[in-house]
Amino acid sequence: MDGPSLPLNARRVLTKSLILNRLYMFVNGIAILALFYYRATTLLRVIKTRDTPVVPYLIVILSEIFLTFLWVLYQASRWRPVKLEAYPERLPEDEKLQPVDVFICTADPAKSPPWG
Repeated sequence: MDGPSLPLNARRVLTKSLILNRLYMFVNGIAILALFYYRATTLLRVIKTRDTPVVPYLIVILSEIFLTFLWVLYQASRWRPVKLEAYPERLPEDEKLQPVDVFICTADPAKSPPWG
């Protein structure tokens, strides 16, 4: 190489989306905690009074726990949004690129006959 070259790609953090996403996560997190508090107190009241079946409440609570877990997993991709930019025009000319060996293997012997 002749010297330092420009990068072929760049990553830019989207700060406006970052702030909005974190605010959204905070508000939803508080709402989810309030919902869990409500469900827990209702479940304790149902268990204590025994006037309503417990199984539907348990099914609802378990489904909300599962959906909250999925929501938390999804938030990882929204925690720090980035925009990836590629610059193919910065690639060197074909003569300056390194040679690459390619091996193609198929399951069909007619398309990939044995050596010989």
